[in-house]
Amino acid sequence: MGKATIHFSAEWYEKVSMYTLLDPEPFMRQSDDELIDIKVIDDLNDVLNFGVGVDIQLKDNLSVYASFATDFSAVKSDATNFLETEDITNNAATKTDFMHFAGGGSFTLKKVNFTLGLGYAFGDQTIGRPVNLPGGDNKPIFDDEDSAELRFTRLKFIFGFSIPIQNKSQG
Repeated sequence: MGKATIHFSAEWYEKVSMYTLLDPEPFMRQSDDELIDIKVIDDLNDVLNFGVGVDIQLKDNLSVYASFATDFSAVKSDATNFLETEDITNNAATKTDFMHFAGGGSFTLKKVNFTLGLGYAFGDQTIGRPVNLPGGDNKPIFDDEDSAELRFTRLKFIFGFSIPIQNKSQG
C-alpha cells in the first residue's frame, strides 16, 4: 500500500485434553498434620491469537512501525490452582489474557541500521483470596468470598542495531 506495509499473523493452538503431570504419594502437612493427596494436571482449551502491524517508509533511511497482538490464555476458566486446596490442581500459573502494543522507528546512519521502540503489555485476572489471616479474636480478617484483582503491566524499551559486513569475493 504505497509506502506502508501491513502485516497480519494468527496462531492457533489445539486443546490439550486432561492428563496427569504429577501424582505424588499422599503426605502429612507439617502445619496441622492433615493428609494431603493431590494430583497436578494439565487441561487446556484451544486458543486463537492474532496480531496486526504496520510499517511506513517515510524516507529511504527512516521508517516507523506500530503493532497490536493478543496473547489469550488457554487455561480453562474452572481450573483450580495451587493456592486452592483441592484434590486436583492445574499446572497453569495464570489464566490472564494479555494485550500487546508496540511502536517505534528505524533509521540508517552511516550504513548502520538502528531500531528504537516501546512496547506495552497488560492483562488482569480476578482470584480468590489465597490466605486469610486470623485477627486478634482468632476470627478471619477477610471475608472468604472476597477476591483480589491481579493486574499485570509490562513496559519494554526496544533498541537494536544492524551492521552490514561485506564479504569481498575472490575473483
